[in-house]
Amino acid sequence: MPYSILMEIALQTCGVLTTWNKAPLTLARTCDRDNILFRNLDATAKLLRNVDLRGKTIRNESTATGYSMLGEMGVQKFKTKLTIDGGEPFYEVDSSFGWFIPEVFEKQIGLDNGKTTPAWHLIPKNAGPQPVVYALPTEEARIFSKVAGAHSLQRRSAQCGYLDKVSFIANSGMHGKGYAHGHKTVDVKDWFFSCHFWCDAVMPGSLGVESMHQAMELFSVNQGLADGIANPSFEHDRGVTKWKYRGQLTPKNKVLECEVHIKKVERAAGGVTVVADGFLLVDSLRVYSTTDLRIRIVPGAASAAAVPAPLSAAGTKVSATDTPAFGARSTTRSATSWWTSRAAARASCARCRGRCSARARRRSWSSTASSTRCTRARWPRASRRPTW
Repeated sequence: MPYSILMEIALQTCGVLTTWNKAPLTLARTCDRDNILFRNLDATAKLLRNVDLRGKTIRNESTATGYSMLGEMGVQKFKTKLTIDGGEPFYEVDSSFGWFIPEVFEKQIGLDNGKTTPAWHLIPKNAGPQPVVYALPTEEARIFSKVAGAHSLQRRSAQCGYLDKVSFIANSGMHGKGYAHGHKTVDVKDWFFSCHFWCDAVMPGSLGVESMHQAMELFSVNQGLADGIANPSFEHDRGVTKWKYRGQLTPKNKVLECEVHIKKVERAAGGVTVVADGFLLVDSLRVYSTTDLRIRIVPGAASAAAVPAPLSAAGTKVSATDTPAFGARSTTRSATSWWTSRAAARASCARCRGRCSARARRRSWSSTASSTRCTRARWPRASRRPTW
């Protein structure tokens, strides 16, 4: 399961809980506003153990631990535990969220008080060897051609790829152990914009973190870290990971960049552990930071079928009709059905470019999975979103 999905399963119920305990009403009354926004600010997550989630039900137990008003901002804190079928916790998160008025994001200042900066390897004082650059997905096969034999290292869907270019520099970065840089030209039709909160087109922060994981995985393969491991695959490494968000990416932005600074590569117990810190830049403004991103390369069952088909060389666009339910609000869900496609082929709607179909699937507004009718047209503007 991608780390971003694990994050979403842990964090989404916090949005339900903060609404239930009326935290947004406090800010709305204080500011005399009804159009306020909800954002994750930071979190400390701990993966306690790796579990096979296939066919299991994940239970989320979230507790609100505090709320405070800071001028025109309300901050609420939560503690979350994820368990499998009611057993022992396998993932714990301490998080903080904020309620904001929209004007806060009109001039975001990011992590550096509004100062823009080029990517780390482009700063003159960090000058070093020229990076090795690969276009994605067209040159992804070149990266994975370095793996001998069967493997399960490649992401199986274009929807799990958030970069259109990646660069590597060995023995570089803030920690001198390796550096990866990812780049993406923002497309207003990117699938995730229509899957965020209603009328709030933003790339979910978890997907920004996932872009760093993607760059980290590709760096690991490029550097031959999977060598000597039979049928290697990636899994999440146990331990603590932290993230901080001080900005966002919207359809108005032009470029997303991510940096991964490798801080540890360790071979032990038949596998390889890679730990890194990362940043995400939006139009040269650093808006996310992560500490101790963790992955492991581990051996798996030998099978030639384990090598996934390479992504389309044409770089096929992923539409909103293919999306998982990032906006879902259930507190328990089947890990098996999470990625199950309920609408293999939906015709694109001229009225809303197919976004209605994705929302219909997630909210069950549409009559059938094969419906091509614009679901938005079925609801008056004032009541397009049914009450929960």
